[in-house]
Amino acid sequence: MTTSTLDWPLWSTTARLVVNDPARLIEARAVTDAVLAEIETAASRFRPDSELAARSAEFASGAEVSDTLHIDWTRFDGRGLCTEILPELLTRDDWGFPLAPRHGSDVPVPDRLVDAAVEAVALCPRLALSLLQDQGRPGP
Repeated sequence: MTTSTLDWPLWSTTARLVVNDPARLIEARAVTDAVLAEIETAASRFRPDSELAARSAEFASGAEVSDTLHIDWTRFDGRGLCTEILPELLTRDDWGFPLAPRHGSDVPVPDRLVDAAVEAVALCPRLALSLLQDQGRPGP
């Protein structure tokens, strides 16, 4: 299979576009540029006309965020107690170790599950769970 690649500087890094059909590289770059322009219009912190800049006054004093369940994967031993307390957030793999589908080590906790998350943290025998509150600072 022949591929074609195009690199260019973008947002303090290098963007790379790879296509399987070299004849479509220009078309793919045009599509990419259109999507990047939409992102720039919505989220640029350098453009006074961006949606982010327009709403920044609303967040001058901060924004409320969900509590986050932090998982220290190195502490788990495969008992699965936390998955029984928080089945809405955690499942188990074939060896009994917890999994957080669609999340890495930090799982957003909906308000309705905060009490269960607090209980899971308190009952975790390996101290593998902690609840982060107030924009990432450790909570009780």
